[in-house]
Amino acid sequence: MDRMFRVLGFWLLVIGLMFMAGHMNILAGLFYLQAAIFFVLGYLNFTERTYMFLFGGYMVIAFTGIVYWSFFHVG
Repeated sequence: MDRMFRVLGFWLLVIGLMFMAGHMNILAGLFYLQAAIFFVLGYLNFTERTYMFLFGGYMVIAFTGIVYWSFFHVG
């Protein structure tokens, strides 16, 4: 499971690079921060259950942020 967190960090880094290429620096910084967090968590060697709880918490925060942004700031 720790490898999957490093894989997620890699893909977040790639997405951040694409945002940087598109001159969207704020979003690139957000994705770089998430990539760094996933890389660090990937090397901490937690149990699989802890990784599942961490990912579940990440998904709750991410979905809450997306719903908040789309409801209050879009349109």
